[in-house]
Amino acid sequence: MKKYFLVFGLVAIGLFLIYRKKIGSTMTTIASNLPRGLRNKNPGNIRLTKTMWQGEVKGTDKSFKTFINMAYGYRAIFVLLRSYIDKGFDTIEKIINRYAPPSENVTSRYVKNVSERTGIDKNKKISFADSDSIKKIVAAISKSENGVNADLTEVEKGYNLITI
Repeated sequence: MKKYFLVFGLVAIGLFLIYRKKIGSTMTTIASNLPRGLRNKNPGNIRLTKTMWQGEVKGTDKSFKTFINMAYGYRAIFVLLRSYIDKGFDTIEKIINRYAPPSENVTSRYVKNVSERTGIDKNKKISFADSDSIKKIVAAISKSENGVNADLTEVEKGYNLITI
């Protein structure tokens, strides 16, 4: 009888380990299919630099930053845009030419997409105090970088972190 329980227990443990491995590999596959910016919780695909951002964590990506959660990834985009606007990059066209330079992107298409997604003319002056416009621009940047619509709840959370 003891032998039966021992065999049954070993079989049950074996099945559990196989099931856990299968679920784990499925979760890894799902995560690896996400766009790079979403895997890194860096929806703006901000490149690695010496600047350490709030919410930044050490990641495995050799080119792009990794954040603890999406809200901090969005916060970083907001902070970047605020610095751009403060330096005179205060239209969608100027912001995107700085953010996604022609040496790395088809910037004219990027500008067009952000302008269309936000409903803001590419040459309209943007103030960081216009929170609705800034949030739309950040969401449009995320869509351009990742190919999927931004989670507006996370965008809002990121905006709320900029005062920290």
